[in-house]
Formats: sequence, C-alpha cells, structure tokens
Amino acid sequence: MADSQNKSITSLDRARGSVLGLVAADALGSTVEFTSPEQIKQKFGPAGQTEMRGGGLLNWAVGDYTDDSQMMLCLLESLVETNRETFTGLDVADLGRRFVAWYDSHPPDIGLTVSNALARLKSGTPAAFSGDANPESQANGAVMRCAPVGVLWHRPAQRFELVRDSLLSAAPTHRSPVAAGACMVVNVMIAELISGQTLETALAQARAAANPEWQKVLDEWNAAGRPHRGNSGWALSTVLTALHCIITTSTFEEAVIKAVNGGDDADTVGAVTGEIAGALYGYSAIPARWLKVLKDREKFIELATELFGIGENNPVAS
Repeated sequence: MADSQNKSITSLDRARGSVLGLVAADALGSTVEFTSPEQIKQKFGPAGQTEMRGGGLLNWAVGDYTDDSQMMLCLLESLVETNRETFTGLDVADLGRRFVAWYDSHPPDIGLTVSNALARLKSGTPAAFSGDANPESQANGAVMRCAPVGVLWHRPAQRFELVRDSLLSAAPTHRSPVAAGACMVVNVMIAELISGQTLETALAQARAAANPEWQKVLDEWNAAGRPHRGNSGWALSTVLTALHCIITTSTFEEAVIKAVNGGDDADTVGAVTGEIAGALYGYSAIPARWLKVLKDREKFIELATELFGIGENNPVAS
C-alpha cells in the first residue's frame, strides 16, 4: 500500500515525475480507451495493458499522447513562458489563446465539454468565463491536465496561489464546483507530495483545502472504504479511482497499470493517476521502457524542470 515518505527522492524528481507521469500514463491508456476491462484481458491476456503499444480506436502511434497531455502542454508552456521575466502566476488569457490554437489544429480527440467551451472562447467569451459553470457539468477534462499548477506552486507557503491558479486553470473549459474543484484537490496533493509529505498527509491537506462539494465526496468515499469508482468521464469517479489505484498499490507502475486496465476513459483516469503517483514516487520510478518511446519526453522534462525552478525562486509568499 502506497504511503511511503522516501526522503531520497528530490523535490525536482517528484516535480518531473508529476508531469511525465501524466504523459506516460495517458499514452499507456490511449491503447485501451473506450474498451471494457474484459475486452482488455481478452486482447492482452490476464495482465492486461502493460506496455506502450499505441493503436486503440484512434490508432495512436507508439508513445503518443492524447488531448489530456496536449492540453497539459498548453498549460505547462503558458506557465513557463509568462513567468520567466515577471512572476505573476497563471495568465488565464494566455492559456485561453493556447487552447484556441490547439482547438484550431483539429485534434483527433477532444471532449464535448471542452469543445463547446473553446468554441465560446473563440467567439469572444473571456477565458476566465468560457467554461461551463453549471453545477451538473462535472466532466474530467480539467483535472486531466492540471499538474503544472501543482509544480509551480509547490512550496507550502503558497497554498493560496495554488488554489487560485488551480481554479483558473480549469476556467476556460470547466467552472463547476466539482469539475474545477477536482483540480484544487489534485494540485494540493501534488504540491504536498513534491514537498516530501506522505500520501496520507497530502490527501488530508487536499481535503482541508477542498470546497464543500469535494469535502463531502472525500468523506463519503473514505467512510465507504476508499473503493474503485469506475473509469467514467466524470471528475468525481476519475479522481477517486485514481486515488484508489495509488493507495492499493506500492509502485508507480502498479498504480498506473491498475488505472488504465479499468478501460473506458482509461487515458484520463491514467493521466490523473500518473500526475499524483509521479509526484509520490518521482520521475526515476517511471518505467524506463515507457519513457524510452514517449513522444516529446525531453521537451516535457525541460519544461517541468524550468517550471519547478521558477516556483523555487519566485518572491511570492516566500
């Protein structure tokens, strides 16, 4: 069961692990997206999907990543490029422009909630308000990409900024309390883990920082024995299933394999598992055979390293 506090893992390694863990798990899950656990075992055997194979319904190349990591890259590049000279945190207008450019590139995989929001953004709605604010709009398209905010605001004195920018990072596409609040829960965990806290401490801190909707969800899930909630496209089940997969395993690889073999929205449940587990276990724990074929690996490492350094050296809440 995961809950180790390995002091030998550096904060930088954990930060890189969160970003690369998201991408690696997303790529692993792309092969089995929209399939059932039974279909996965029939195709790949009892162990299920364990290797970078590509393929899937959208015929991904080996090591390629989906819209989850594509949108995360927009956020990652925005945070790095807008904070190199003057540190201000997330520039939501810049992020919105990057999302629109990605949208205009006609990506093969884009969710309906994201597509509708980016159409509003492109039509002139400000990025801070283009996301769907309906409380019933609870899709997982924001939490799948949120890790860079946790990497930037990883220092313990920066929790106000962390929460602020977690919600802002969701705003162009998702503004409901559950969908946007999921980013806050996950990013607090990522920041706590990068700072060297245990998984249980990180989860407790995330619960304390969460909005009332998420506090209730986490309390009920905990009281129920922390079960697997399925690999649906909803933010609630995605986060809870990711946490279940991490808590009930003892390595990054085990957690991610368990997550993606739930099928259905496998890439996104994998991505959320990967961004948290990567911060827990570090980049060095991601299987080398996965990283070897991962598309844009060096780019993600470079950007994650620079973003972590910006967060370390910024004057805000020091």
